[in-house]
Amino acid sequence: MGTSTLIVMRHAKAAVESTNGTDFGRALTPRGRDDAQRIGAWLQEQVPEIGLALASPALRTRETLLGVMSAWRAEALPPPVRWEPGMYLAGMHELLEFVIDEATRPLLLVGHNPGIGDLVFHLIGQQALAADPAKPMPTAGVYVIGLSTSRGLRRSEEHTSELQSRGLISYAVF
Repeated sequence: MGTSTLIVMRHAKAAVESTNGTDFGRALTPRGRDDAQRIGAWLQEQVPEIGLALASPALRTRETLLGVMSAWRAEALPPPVRWEPGMYLAGMHELLEFVIDEATRPLLLVGHNPGIGDLVFHLIGQQALAADPAKPMPTAGVYVIGLSTSRGLRRSEEHTSELQSRGLISYAVF
């Protein structure tokens, strides 16, 4: 049975307000910047062969992903990045489309709650509650999920149920 690795990360801790007054422009706090680098160092050790990173273009997700990649060792190449406008505040169904399209290689998704948390819960069910039932997807939270690809990941009218509970959690880091 084949598997594909999906790394799902919520953006790191962001300021409550932005300098331009928009949600899209919220920057990371100092704690958020530190957390992004800590997760980056951990990811490089645990999942060094990430094939693609997809992230919302909102400032806090951009800063999170850039912080994650800044922790990569000089001799290791960080993954290619694609900023996806459709990931900004996307729901679970929209995020699942990105997974289906790109899960042929190890994929890192960096996004926002509630959609990113809903995606994790959809893929791994109750396992998502094991770390902290009150907060299954905190800021800078990461799940590394192995998806079964034996039947392939394909679009269908039931694609959401097709992937449901097919994920096996490898790691959860908060």
